[in-house]
Amino acid sequence: MNSSSVVLLEKDPGVALSLVRLLQNQFDVIRIETSCDSLREGIFKQRASLAIIDVENAGFEEIHRLHLEFPHVSILCTHRLADEAMWAEALSAGASDLCDTFDLASIVRSAVGEMQHVRSAAA
Repeated sequence: MNSSSVVLLEKDPGVALSLVRLLQNQFDVIRIETSCDSLREGIFKQRASLAIIDVENAGFEEIHRLHLEFPHVSILCTHRLADEAMWAEALSAGASDLCDTFDLASIVRSAVGEMQHVRSAAA
């Protein structure tokens, strides 16, 4: 498994491109997807260990299905109105974290933390 591959499903194209720029030194492959179906395909093809998903593109039911379908993939959710209740719902659905869409530093910090967790678990 390529532990440095991430797929990204983000509603805001500007945020998606900014995340790619910020993550490119941490991950070998970063693939932007445009739908839940292409996200699934990207996870499978890239053997991704991390998916960053805007909850506005894929609701919590979809997050839960992805978690069940790809249990080896860490799921980091984003939402422009992230709060504690939504964070708890994201964790219940199988996500490892929920960050505010526009708090790019938190998203990167969480993504890098997940990558380090995956690498240490594999060792």
